[in-house]
Amino acid sequence: MLTNLRIILAISVAALASYSLITGNHQFMDGMMILLGGLLIVVGIAELKSGRKEVAMLNIAGSLFVIFVVLQSFFLH
Repeated sequence: MLTNLRIILAISVAALASYSLITGNHQFMDGMMILLGGLLIVVGIAELKSGRKEVAMLNIAGSLFVIFVVLQSFFLH
């Protein structure tokens, strides 16, 4: 289940990033960052299940930071 979700999120992030890079349209950047935060949470949970606690905590902390920054940009702009 986590592997499928990780693949779907990774493809979505890569597709949105490629679209933004090719067209120069950065309209979907916030959505891409939320998906990236979700991807980091899923990777963190998978690492936690495999017993690599340090890497899992770094991924989860990174995802919380990304989601915090995106929410802050939503409310301030």
